[in-house]
Amino acid sequence: MQSTRTLVLHIDDDIEFASVLQERLRPLGYDTVPLHDPTMTEAHLQTGKYRLVLLDNDMPYISGQELLPRMKSYDGGLPVIMVTDLISLANAMELQQLGAEACFFKPVADLARLTAALDQAVAKLDCWWTSLEELKELRAAAELSRV
Repeated sequence: MQSTRTLVLHIDDDIEFASVLQERLRPLGYDTVPLHDPTMTEAHLQTGKYRLVLLDNDMPYISGQELLPRMKSYDGGLPVIMVTDLISLANAMELQQLGAEACFFKPVADLARLTAALDQAVAKLDCWWTSLEELKELRAAAELSRV
């Protein structure tokens, strides 16, 4: 379980499901922000400080499968976890190839598995950020030694 609050963008046209998941994840350290219009994703990613994204696949205007590569091209390190009720094995494999961290099926009966996937995605992201900070420090030290 997270020791600090983690901000999650939840892109899903199912308002009721998004609300239920929001209530279930809040006590576990995850603050979800529901977005019911997937066409507004880029604007939300630009203005929010989201650590990860929960993404439905079957939505009006644009599917999660179409949206996933767009999000990855915008921010390749942003963890995306699929939560959907419309998926096939072939589709799940394609979503994995497009960069989805994991895939869960509605109504998400096993919250512990979803929470574990969220925790792992955040830990992976934190590991990358730590490595990038170390790289900055190494470069700064190298610059100082040249002077």
